Amino acid sequence: MKTKIKKVILLVLMLNICLLYSQNFGNFSNIEKLFNLTKQEVEKEIKNNGYQFKDKDKSGITTYIKKVPGYTFAVNLLFGGTQLKMIGWDDTVRGGAFIVNDVGYDLSYKIDETKTDDYLGVYTSVSNEKGFQILIGKTIPNLNKGMISFTLMKIDSKKIKAQKSITSKIVEEPKIKKGFNIPTESYIEENNKPKIYDNNLEYILLQSPTVLWKKPNVKTSVDKSDWRLELTSNTFIMKSLNYERIFKVKNVKYDDDFQMQKFELADENNIHNFNLFVSYIEETESYRVLVQSIDYKEEYQFQTVKSKKKVFLNSTPSENFTYNKLMDKYYYEDSESMSSEIVKEYKFLYGVVKKVINNNGDNDYKIHITKTTKEFDDLHSDMPSFVNKDIIVNLEPDDLYNRSGKIKDGWKGRYDLSFDDYKKLKGLLVEGRKIKFSYVEGGAGALGTATAGLFFFNYIEKID
Repeated sequence: MKTKIKKVILLVLMLNICLLYSQNFGNFSNIEKLFNLTKQEVEKEIKNNGYQFKDKDKSGITTYIKKVPGYTFAVNLLFGGTQLKMIGWDDTVRGGAFIVNDVGYDLSYKIDETKTDDYLGVYTSVSNEKGFQILIGKTIPNLNKGMISFTLMKIDSKKIKAQKSITSKIVEEPKIKKGFNIPTESYIEENNKPKIYDNNLEYILLQSPTVLWKKPNVKTSVDKSDWRLELTSNTFIMKSLNYERIFKVKNVKYDDDFQMQKFELADENNIHNFNLFVSYIEETESYRVLVQSIDYKEEYQFQTVKSKKKVFLNSTPSENFTYNKLMDKYYYEDSESMSSEIVKEYKFLYGVVKKVINNNGDNDYKIHITKTTKEFDDLHSDMPSFVNKDIIVNLEPDDLYNRSGKIKDGWKGRYDLSFDDYKKLKGLLVEGRKIKFSYVEGGAGALGTATAGLFFFNYIEKID
């Protein structure tokens, strides 16, 4: 046991080389899949990504590195026979945040408090279901270098006790998927019904940095820690680093007094003991969330609540946005127009959203280009390579809707972009996101002389 702990510590201490954009892993599930491969297949996968063997130490840890201008990337591997036992890597704080979020979204991972130290910045999560343990190092030395370190290892599933906790009793029960709505705090004048902001949700993840809470015989207190609130039509989970509570959702209905959606919550014995109230505040573009016991003795008022993930029932979130969603119909509906064909043609590139630039209320997007296609290169054959260059691209419908979902004056019908897709598009274009994209260059031959020198997205696709 001491030897294994030493190896884990050694892996963490070795991870002091900065990685950029998740080191070609893309997302956390891709790293987990490496454990299903043989040793030869894992090594081949690493080498195919441009890494070269560096050394193997006495503890059996093999290090591969890849050098690019300004960076040296490293992967540390430990095998048990022909199978991968541990992999260590690190990433920039921004890139590593995507891995941290992936782990957080996976409900099979639970924080192991016995191996977590907030003060040192070391966090451990375990998935008994998958047989994995991940150690995340947000230590001060790492953060000073702009890094987060990770170590993922297999754990012995035979030693996992096969007992069901209260959590598993609630979460693992068969569930019927039902959609639910989240209203705003205003009414539609024509029928005096609440205006719906999120319609037919299957799942929503909310986050809050602060909660005001009170408990029996205790004064109201402020807890300034990150809270995750996960809601479906069957389950509500509220948790922070040191706290987790899970409820069944027994019933959902609108509460006229609160002007909020009310979720009646039950404990593991199916006894209704709490209510959850949720609504959307248009003025602040945030959610109001209140959890309250039915005897009013216990209460949680969450502050500055923002959504981090949404899944809508019977629909898949748009993974790609085509020219008709991103360009004004004026440019492509006239078949005689020169711009019609230009707007509909895609010359694909791959890149990372490097910076979101606010420009008088609108946003421009600086994209770092990582790869180009043959079609794009052929079009620009008289120019130097675009790879590893930055380009600023404009999103034409950037301010198409206001906060309440109303399309701005004079723009109705000019884009095939619903309010839900508009919100997904804005959520896609965040710093650090990998995308496949195409753009149209402005000018007299395309979008008019007023747009000369500007570039506009005509295709965007999220890349995992």
